[in-house]
Amino acid sequence: MEYLLLLGACVFFSLQFIFQKFFEQRTISGLRICLWNVMVCSTIGLIFIFVKTGELPQNVTSAAFLYAFLYAISGICCSVASIA
Repeated sequence: MEYLLLLGACVFFSLQFIFQKFFEQRTISGLRICLWNVMVCSTIGLIFIFVKTGELPQNVTSAAFLYAFLYAISGICCSVASIA
């Protein structure tokens, strides 16, 4: 079962780059577009978390905020690199 989840995660992670390429072809490139893309993806992720758990995350610690910030920065760098 763990291998099936790992396979699903790999497939969905690779689909992200396919959709980013479609997004790149339909829009102009640039940092503003990349930030918009990361914001939309994060909003969709929050909606999925809300649907799965029925509530938004609470008791966010400073460490969790730092990890989320670093993840957002890495997402922006990944988007810039894949679109560029």
